[in-house]
Amino acid sequence: MGWSKPAHPEDQRLCGGRKRSATGKLVCITGGLLCALRNSEVCSPQTLVTFARLRHSVRRAVMRASESGGKDSAPRWLPSLETLTSTQGDANRFEVLPCFPLPLPRAALPGAKRSLNVWEPRYLEMFDDLMCAGRRHFAVPRLAATEDGTRLAETAAVFKLVDVREAEGNTRRGLVCEFDVGMQPVRLRQVLNPEAFADKSTYLRVECEDLHDLDRDVDYSLEERCLLFAFGEVASLRSRVGDPLRRYERGVGAHGGPWIVDHGDLVSITEDSVGMADPSRTGLWRVAGLWQSYCERRLVAMRQQRERDSLEVKSSTGASELLLAREADAALLMEDTAVLMHKILQANSHGLRLQLLQRAAEDEAARLAAALAVLTAVGGKPPA
Repeated sequence: MGWSKPAHPEDQRLCGGRKRSATGKLVCITGGLLCALRNSEVCSPQTLVTFARLRHSVRRAVMRASESGGKDSAPRWLPSLETLTSTQGDANRFEVLPCFPLPLPRAALPGAKRSLNVWEPRYLEMFDDLMCAGRRHFAVPRLAATEDGTRLAETAAVFKLVDVREAEGNTRRGLVCEFDVGMQPVRLRQVLNPEAFADKSTYLRVECEDLHDLDRDVDYSLEERCLLFAFGEVASLRSRVGDPLRRYERGVGAHGGPWIVDHGDLVSITEDSVGMADPSRTGLWRVAGLWQSYCERRLVAMRQQRERDSLEVKSSTGASELLLAREADAALLMEDTAVLMHKILQANSHGLRLQLLQRAAEDEAARLAAALAVLTAVGGKPPA
């Protein structure tokens, strides 16, 4: 499926994007200005700090407005585990699955492959129980430590164990496990033994049900084409602005020694990757994964730029504030990406998933367009 803009005038209007609020426009514009000015030769650290503060203030305001905007506008969580009590559940009506909650900085999307190194006794017990019972599936909800306590996302991916082997070279037992992420997310109805998470006596068990789309008979072919066009706009703008990611990065290994990280395999949004994308019901999860990889690539580039900044501006007035602003900007991107993937996973509508990705792509295109305009006017290096 190509990503060229639909030819019909009405289709073009629909693909032209939603109307943003004045605050939403300011987020995109300040983001582009910050990225461009940050790499411009004519901008002082004090100016960058001012723009960074403005962007973060506006972005927080948008997030607060979004969180109070309705049932589909914010990620949904179960009540904190500390407030729940044990229950028997109803195994005759709903499926009961073992539960392995994870912070998941990179969301586990349906159709993906994941691996885990397992050392904690309760999860070693979980895998032993699964294999003894001839079962291979368990729920993996996103885990968050909040002011209200430890919370699990209401929607979870279902992992299928495809390979397991004993970890080698360690004095304690461990497992190296490979998984396929199932195509059908589940909604957690309740946690049957919530106290087990805190005392670590055993693994959690959850009562759950399959999450089915409510719009299975709706044709979204136009919206799917519009999403590809929005991704294509990002690819086009990104190629004009430039890609600041450096393939090799020096890091620190597990034992404290130097380590060279190769980012050559990080996926980006390009004309080729968009041209091969399939935003249909069966293919949309790969498109969401493409967006998540693109954001991860941006985060790596931001980290690399911060390291360069720390060497170039260490003696400048406001240098520490500039570096903190850089870290805050990266943290916001990480948070925004995690929230977006959470909302996509919990959506019980193909149309809503398309809409969420469309919004993200339009906002990124606006940010890149603002950055490109500034770079054209004042010159500079590509922004992250």
